Amino acid sequence: MPLWGQFTKRLESELNVNGTDLTFSDPLRVAEEYRAYFGQAALNDRIRHEIADDSWLTGPLHQQLLELPWSEVLTTNWDTLLERAANNVHSPYYTVVTKTSDLAWAQTPRIAKLHGTIGVTESFIAAQEDYRTYPERFAPFVNFARQVFIENEFCLLGFSGDDPNFVQWTGWVRDHLANHARRIYLVGALNLSAARRKHLESVNIAPIDLWPIVAHITDTDLRHQRAVELFLEALKTEASSTTKPHEWEPTNLVKSSMSAEDHTRAITDPEYGAKLLSEQIATLKRDREAYPGWLVCPPSLRWSLAHQISHPLPSMKNLAALDEGDRAKLLYEISWRHSVTFHDVRPWLADELFKFANPDFSCALTRRQQLEISLFLLNNARWIECDSGDERRVGDQRVLALIDSLKKYAAYLPDCAAELAYHRAIVARDSLDYDGIASSIEGIVGENPVWKLRQASMLMELARFEEASQILAQCYGELREAHRRERSSIPILSRLMWTHWLLEAAQHGRLRSKDVELPASAENTYRRLKCDPWTWLDNIRESTVKQWEDYLERQKSIEPLFGQGHYRDHSGNRSASADTSIAILLDGLSKQIGIPLRLRGASVTVNLLASNAERIVLSADPDRDLQTFILAIRAASSEDSTPIKSAFSRIGVARASQDVVDTLVARLLAAISYWRNERLKGASDSQKEAISMLRVFLEVLARLAVRVSSECAKQLYLLGVSLGQQAEFQHFWLSESLENLLTHALTSIRSSQQGELLPSALAFPLACEVATERFPHWPNPVIEYLHDRSAYSGIGDRIAQLIEVVATGRPDARSEALLRLLPLSKESSFLVSSEHEKLASAIWGNPPNYLTLPSTGLFAHALLMLPCMDKERAEQLVRAYLFDDSGDVLENTQKELRVHPSPEIQSAVQTYDGIANAAANERTALFPTAAQAQILFDCLISWRPVEDTDGWFRDRRQRLKDPVGRALANGIVPALAPKTLRQFEQIHDFHLQIQHNYAVLPAFVYFAHIDDSTAKVTEKIIRKALWSNRSDSVSYAALALRRWMHLPDSTGSAEFTKLVSTVVAIIESGRTVGLHQLIWLAEELLTRQCLSDDQIKALIEAVPTAFESASYINIDYASQEAVNASTIRAALVKLAHTLTLLHPHAQALEDVLAKSRVDPLPEVRFALDTTAA
Repeated sequence: MPLWGQFTKRLESELNVNGTDLTFSDPLRVAEEYRAYFGQAALNDRIRHEIADDSWLTGPLHQQLLELPWSEVLTTNWDTLLERAANNVHSPYYTVVTKTSDLAWAQTPRIAKLHGTIGVTESFIAAQEDYRTYPERFAPFVNFARQVFIENEFCLLGFSGDDPNFVQWTGWVRDHLANHARRIYLVGALNLSAARRKHLESVNIAPIDLWPIVAHITDTDLRHQRAVELFLEALKTEASSTTKPHEWEPTNLVKSSMSAEDHTRAITDPEYGAKLLSEQIATLKRDREAYPGWLVCPPSLRWSLAHQISHPLPSMKNLAALDEGDRAKLLYEISWRHSVTFHDVRPWLADELFKFANPDFSCALTRRQQLEISLFLLNNARWIECDSGDERRVGDQRVLALIDSLKKYAAYLPDCAAELAYHRAIVARDSLDYDGIASSIEGIVGENPVWKLRQASMLMELARFEEASQILAQCYGELREAHRRERSSIPILSRLMWTHWLLEAAQHGRLRSKDVELPASAENTYRRLKCDPWTWLDNIRESTVKQWEDYLERQKSIEPLFGQGHYRDHSGNRSASADTSIAILLDGLSKQIGIPLRLRGASVTVNLLASNAERIVLSADPDRDLQTFILAIRAASSEDSTPIKSAFSRIGVARASQDVVDTLVARLLAAISYWRNERLKGASDSQKEAISMLRVFLEVLARLAVRVSSECAKQLYLLGVSLGQQAEFQHFWLSESLENLLTHALTSIRSSQQGELLPSALAFPLACEVATERFPHWPNPVIEYLHDRSAYSGIGDRIAQLIEVVATGRPDARSEALLRLLPLSKESSFLVSSEHEKLASAIWGNPPNYLTLPSTGLFAHALLMLPCMDKERAEQLVRAYLFDDSGDVLENTQKELRVHPSPEIQSAVQTYDGIANAAANERTALFPTAAQAQILFDCLISWRPVEDTDGWFRDRRQRLKDPVGRALANGIVPALAPKTLRQFEQIHDFHLQIQHNYAVLPAFVYFAHIDDSTAKVTEKIIRKALWSNRSDSVSYAALALRRWMHLPDSTGSAEFTKLVSTVVAIIESGRTVGLHQLIWLAEELLTRQCLSDDQIKALIEAVPTAFESASYINIDYASQEAVNASTIRAALVKLAHTLTLLHPHAQALEDVLAKSRVDPLPEVRFALDTTAA
């Protein structure tokens, strides 16, 4: 490829065909003359011909050159060798600039083609006129080149420095910057004279003349090639020999040459261990001072840094053997490593660190170092668990002492005021104290840009999304500018990358989000410099997933082995410290950077660390501490979030200590108060977020309500009523949480006291009073246990309003109002006569219509418990509705179903459950006549669910087996007269031919008296059901026995007696499937004197054992046992009470009763409430 001199001679030869030398030798003048004579096209063609770009291949030098981390590459060459070589270089990644317009989008580092490119540009900078007009025609290139000269040291390779543009640009920089201009280096086999060297230095060019090294090479091209090779090799060698900050790693302090004896001695001999630790202090200090300043220590280094001081491990004994100066220095190194790696601190080590944390007492540490220990201990104090009140008081006093020291000597610790404000905000956040967060935010301001991230995270906690986004954008702008000035700075790049990640997350929280542009210099280096946030995010995700998988594995407590009768017990394989360390790791990452668990944007919620927090909650120890409960609340996005269902399961709530429950209730009430005010008076973002926050807090409060006293439960109930009455909280997101709060709070109030809440329950708005359309799942509180009407004043107006809704409201509103009024109607003297008459008219019409059943949404028999002017005619109408069935209802379900949910199936369920409930309800006890019963029996007993390929409808038809079975067993079969063997056989076939058809079991007992065979079959079927692994099978079997017990001559039946023995045996065995139903049955058997003395004795021995077996501490919240544990305990309490009436001196039973009175759950606490149902 020709150089300028060779190219000029070839132009000269065409201009002067006679061979006479031209009067000038300036290449630019020759090119200008050539263009003037032959034209621009000819000059361009000549350039393309002489360069012959396609004929040249890139060489190793091109590759080596571009692999160096140049900020920019500027070239005046017309060939494409550099561009082609860049295609094979992946780090750094170069963008090519061939036109001035490319500067608008191309990211650094760039290869800028200043004078044109063969095959790309139409013309080339080659002649005098091109250079004269260059500043005007290519002004962006001129400005770009000047900027590059201003900002960077410049290296000239294969370039003489005589180019007119280069001379002009460097001269402009010298004119404006004078002595401050950056140096330009001219590299090559230059063979400079003294005068030439002096001239170059005078124009700020420092020659690097490699001529002496390559002078022996005679070939000019090879000489220049070798010079460039040596220069590039020198640069590469220098780069590899220099310790790069991002390659920092802690020194391995384990001595490989140490003998086994010395290793043992280091552990057992405190003096020797202290000597080894003392020798390590200098190395530890050097490592700390060389630490590059990542915002968070890269995961790849975290473990080695956290465990660097491990041979020997520091202990109370070997620390005591150190002199005071070395002990202070070593403890400071330990605290720094714990702080950087988010490592938990053992209590004894915290005690040792505290001794050197107060700058009032001088030691070998500087005051700043002492304050850094104080700050570390202050942050760590949040994770110290106190087992007693005394320990808690000591811990609180220590925290106050640390805060006092930090305040007193704040001038010695950078951003100390911000540290304290941030600590207050974090403590407030973990206490659900949103007022505390709000009061601390203004103080979270410091010199370090990271304080903006932390302040923004606290603003996010308060739903001040726009304000937080602006602070993030401001922080990103500052860090981007700082990175532009110091591109190699790891502290700046680390903070820039985390800010970029957070800002992008904030942008994704908007409907119209836009990407946040990352500087190309950062894009090209952040992974290599270990500043990639995703390495940390992936690491924390992998850690929490691993912890969750380990937890699931531990749930398989028994691992059967191949050998007969052999197994492995994993029940003890649990490391609480590992669980805590990952929680501390997540908290440390979140706190250090300022990352909220989730970012609730203006339009979209972005999950940041919430999934990791959720896994920590799910895999936590079953006896969760306060911090885990708080983390579950913070990780939840709604009332049905997995962390809520896990941590605050009924068993989980029962297992929590009363102190934790009381603390949580107090904090939740304060949080609800804050967000209630925000909903009413806050900014737009806060008002929207308030509903999201309240739905979680109310749900958790509802679940904890079962643990509070009756008086506290009343206040919680009134809180729910109050919220439901305010329009701002009549939101469908809150309906389920409000309903749960009202329901669970009511269960924690003794039934004798529930009547106090009747006025509030009646005042709670109906769904039709809060929305024009039907409000989904709106609560409908009902008080069943009432005081005398005289105890209530002022409820008459509300009763009148509810009666008016019954009279004129839409169907769903009528049913809700009637449910509120039904308990009032059951009490004969509660409603005054005028209310009684108005309600009757509202239901039946005025005048009453006894030809058509009123539409109430309730079961038909409920009408018989509500006011009516003519009870006899009303009952006739209800009977006709329930029992005059032509079979169309059931037949319609067998046809092709086209709608889901199917109205045909819903109608059948409503009808047959109505028959069953009308008979089972003690107030109505409504049965068909024998003739009606026979017709209904013939219709229902022949029913079999039609097979359907559509899974939806097949499952829905299967649903009918229970309503049909209950209708047969509760209402139809008892009314059959006479009962025949044929009917028994039909019932038997019905039971066998429909899978899991247990609801019909009680029907069998009505045929047991026919003969021995029916009695034996009945006994066999019920016994099999009692031993089933399905709780519904056991429940219906127990119900069947209860029915049998009430039939005449049941006690004389051998089969009945056998089944009673079976029930007692199952209770004795401790088998828990359907156990609560069997205990309930046993109590009735005991009351009706159907048990022998031996059976009673067996129950006396079995009840305490079963009660302890059902202890919440023994039950996994996700197990089948958790479903009925409290129900079993409640049934056992009732049975124990009945047994003590017969055996008043059974101490074990008295112990059961005593424990029940303080049971965490109300169904057990109030099991003996005589007014309860």
